[in-house]
Amino acid sequence: MGADCAASCRGAAEGGAWTVPAGASITAGAAGPNNNSITVDFGGTNGDITVVETNSNGCSASAVSLTINLQGCGLDAEFVADDVSICDGETVTFTNLSVGTTGATTYAWDFGANSTPATTTGIGPHVVTFNGSGNSTVSLTITDGASNVETKTDYITVNPLPTPTITGPTESCLNESGVFTTTLNADHSYAWVITGATASGAIDANTLTVDLDTAGTATVQVTETNDLTGCSTMSTIFNITVYDEPTIGEIQSNNKLTRR
Repeated sequence: MGADCAASCRGAAEGGAWTVPAGASITAGAAGPNNNSITVDFGGTNGDITVVETNSNGCSASAVSLTINLQGCGLDAEFVADDVSICDGETVTFTNLSVGTTGATTYAWDFGANSTPATTTGIGPHVVTFNGSGNSTVSLTITDGASNVETKTDYITVNPLPTPTITGPTESCLNESGVFTTTLNADHSYAWVITGATASGAIDANTLTVDLDTAGTATVQVTETNDLTGCSTMSTIFNITVYDEPTIGEIQSNNKLTRR
């Protein structure tokens, strides 16, 4: 909600005819006699308050005016984020949409829990990093004589990242098969990357079977994605040492036979 401005003005000693700026209204003291004081609810326009005093004999004096310069009236804090549902470690850009401001307006931001920076000043836009998981309440206070606050409760949702861990054999003989597994989570998808070996089945499930058909070091790695939030994590590389088959030489004889 915007800031409202009201004021009391005192003028004519006995009675007077008052005028106020456009958009303003007299809420008390508009009619005489003895209306030497009025209360004004201002709109958003500067201008003059003018009174013409008339005494009991019906004689009127020259008009007297008071110039009113509104400050902080009509302030209405507002802002928007470019994304309100993010993954752990991602950034959000906040843009000021406040109205009724001037060049003298100050801005105080509070980005809530798990944010870096947690607070800042200035009109923005501001880029903020959120870590962890949960909801963050964001507020903006603008001040220009008066103040106005906009608070958005649980405005930013920070979703956790998956944490895939691979289990499987770390050593194998050449041309054997290996089965590698990561935890199966509902509404999660999986994508495997293999080097130095050949997949012998699907590479988009939580379990992977590979043919270890090259001696040396083979590696597997899996990316797990939460399909509801879009948050994903690639696992660390899992190494498998693949041993070559032993080489058997020719069987030789000394050509000496013994009869029994």
